[in-house]
Amino acid sequence: MDFILLFWKAVYPTKILPYCRWIIAFLRKGYKKDLEEKDLYTPLKNDHSKIIGDKLEKAWSNEHKNAIKAGRAPRLSWTLVKTFAWELVYLGFINLFCNVILRLAQPLILSQLLRCFHPNHEHLRDDAYLYAGALVANMALTSLLNAHYMQNASHLALRVKTGCCSLIYRKVSLPL
Repeated sequence: MDFILLFWKAVYPTKILPYCRWIIAFLRKGYKKDLEEKDLYTPLKNDHSKIIGDKLEKAWSNEHKNAIKAGRAPRLSWTLVKTFAWELVYLGFINLFCNVILRLAQPLILSQLLRCFHPNHEHLRDDAYLYAGALVANMALTSLLNAHYMQNASHLALRVKTGCCSLIYRKVSLPL
């Protein structure tokens, strides 16, 4: 345990970022003793398997009824899309903004920055600073939005997994 504390003090001489404190406390607890169910944090209310399972079961029942009427097999993929549509749209907009607008703006900003250094072109030094700042801001925004996208995509994937497991469990445990 002393080695871990020395490592953290050596790597982070200043205070550890506030959003990292909970994981460090959790890792310390796991280092001292085996973790039990009471040591885990409770999930958000929207992430409980009962709530997600109820939503997915209702959508699955509607899909099953519609499939019987249409004479086709029910599709779980469409049920998942209908259940989690708004989250998928939100993630799609973030991804679209990152990969279309911000990525296409980077070479344009870089070309303007390089044009400032051409000997026959009259640009002010302030223009070069402006384009360099815009390029840095663009890359920082891209990085932040990609991190936000990946976190929300992972969260959505866990919600889909929870819902599917809950739905399967409910269907398997039905009395015959």
